[in-house]
Amino acid sequence: MNLQSARSRPRWVALLLVATLVALAIVLVGCAGPTLPTPSVTLPTPHPTPSPSSSATNLPTASPVSTARPSPQLSAAAYVDSDDEVLFSGDRATFTLGARTGSPADDLPISEATVDFGDGTTAAVTGSCGGGASPPKITHVYQASGQYAARVTSAQLCAPGGGLDLSATRPLLVLPSAPQSTRAWPTCTTFQLHMIGIDKGAGLGNVGALFRLKNTSSAGCTLVGYPGIRLVSPTGAILHSDVHDAVDGDYLFPPIVPHLVALEPGGYAAFNVGYADNPSGPANEPYDVACPTAHWVRIVLPKTNQFGTASFAMAPCEGRVNVSAIFPGADWVSFQ
Repeated sequence: MNLQSARSRPRWVALLLVATLVALAIVLVGCAGPTLPTPSVTLPTPHPTPSPSSSATNLPTASPVSTARPSPQLSAAAYVDSDDEVLFSGDRATFTLGARTGSPADDLPISEATVDFGDGTTAAVTGSCGGGASPPKITHVYQASGQYAARVTSAQLCAPGGGLDLSATRPLLVLPSAPQSTRAWPTCTTFQLHMIGIDKGAGLGNVGALFRLKNTSSAGCTLVGYPGIRLVSPTGAILHSDVHDAVDGDYLFPPIVPHLVALEPGGYAAFNVGYADNPSGPANEPYDVACPTAHWVRIVLPKTNQFGTASFAMAPCEGRVNVSAIFPGADWVSFQ
């Protein structure tokens, strides 16, 4: 080999190597498959978010929902109340005024009101609207006896709005007081009085009776207070008697405060009696033992040791009897 051939060999080898690499690249590209064109996809352009001031998006705005409750319209009944149902002429009655939506716990304060006492007189009263204020009170004196009905004729509630029912009344019985000229009369004796018992009926296990006292003498006399009574059996034996002054009244009649009662000749006085006819003692006790029947009632006049006898059958259980104070007249005094 000559020198020229030796020098040209490296160039030939390099050219051969390049050609081989090019051929290999063509083969590899062919194995990868044909080249597909890239698809052109057009996406929708989103609309820009409108600004609140844009006229193109001026849609009606929903009003916010209020959670506040409207103020209730008050609907109440005005009332006038009294601790007494039975009074005597000349007594000072105290009335309480108010308005009520339901129970006494729902009382509403009154700022001002006018009251008609039922005897032709009226009066105005002013209340307080401050927290915890007591209902307004007003007093009145009935000069004459009779049956009256006090009521509120106009009123203003402290709370605004709503209606006020003014139809409620407070009935009262006013008994006649003894005239001043009779205060010197002596206390009645049993010899002056005729006594009689009258059955006044029963209700829910309670029985009522009225005892009338008529002055059969020619002289006037007076009585005041609670009488005593003793129950007498058909054989004349004194039965057990558990007698109580009805200071707070009885199931069938209201309390009556003792007052002087004047009985002119031929005049009447009376008192109420109440008792239970359901035994409350031992369950195995016979009824006629728990509630023995009396055929007579001895009546002990107040402030005396004298007694008269009224023929009257009654059978108070356990002998317990509630007795009212003596009052003028011959009629039963009941709740108004």
